[in-house]
Order: sequence, then structure tokens, then C-alpha cells
Amino acid sequence: MSFGATSPELPKAAKAGRIALPRWWPQRARRDLSPPRCHRFSAQLNWISENQGLDATFAAGGASNPTDTLRTFKGKATYYYDQKYGATVQYFRTAGSVDDGLYNTGEPVTGSASGSPKNSGLVAELDWLPRRDLRLMLQYIAYQTFNGASSNYDGLGRNAKDNNTLYFVLWLMI
Repeated sequence: MSFGATSPELPKAAKAGRIALPRWWPQRARRDLSPPRCHRFSAQLNWISENQGLDATFAAGGASNPTDTLRTFKGKATYYYDQKYGATVQYFRTAGSVDDGLYNTGEPVTGSASGSPKNSGLVAELDWLPRRDLRLMLQYIAYQTFNGASSNYDGLGRNAKDNNTLYFVLWLMI
């Protein structure tokens, strides 16, 4: 063991990230410990198929069919650079049995003139994580079809694109 000598070799604990290096440690060694720039990709698929038994709703006049089906698909791909900047694209689609009693409520915005639950569209999202506990997100949802149609879906002139939405989200982890 020699005193006063410096070594470019890092202590094993520092390599594992368990200890902080002192200020006097060689700059090159500090750079070698910094995390590399990385690219991360992920993809998710979700498929749900429902068979709905609506005996009580049908008997009360709230549905046109005693049974209905509902099928939902979502596919999403996400990319992150350096665990700080991210982008996501998603496609979604819902389809199912036509049921005037259940879906054709006659209400503006939420009603379906065709009695169909069909929805489809795209989601685009941009993320920025300036710190580990803070996320800023900008998300846009664009509908291709809404409640069974792309135009005049509620019978009152409203189109699917009228439901397109832009969100700005501040996510803080406490």
C-alpha cells in the first residue's frame, strides 16, 4: 500500500454505483461511471372480448338484446431516449353488437344514432422527464369513428373528429 499515489482504477463499490466519488477523483474515471445514452423500445397489445348477459337490462327495456358482445383492441409502441425523452403511438378500436336500447340514447355527444359501440382512433404522446419524480406529457387523441360512425354519429350532426382531444399532463411523484 502506498500513500499519496493516485490510481485510474475505480473501487469496486464505485463501479457498482454504491458510493459517490470524491471531487479529487480523476475526471476520466467520473466520465466512465456516467450512464450511457440509451434507446428503449417497448410495445404492448391488448385484446378483450366480452360476452354480456343483459337479462335484467333487457327485461327493464334498457337493452334491445338479451346478450351482446364487445371487442376491444389496443396496440401501442413507445420509444425513450436517455430515459428522458419519449414518444408513443397507439391505435385503438372497439366493436360489438348493435343495440339501440343500450347505445342509442338520443343524447347529443354520448348517443349513437346507429346503436353501435364502434370506436377507433389514434393516440400520439410526447413525454419529457426532467427529473426522476417529474413527467410532462402532451397527448393528442384523434378519433376515426365514434359511437358507430365517422360523421353525424349522434344524429344531431356531431362528427367523430369533434371529440379529438389534446391533453397536457403534469405528473409528479411524491
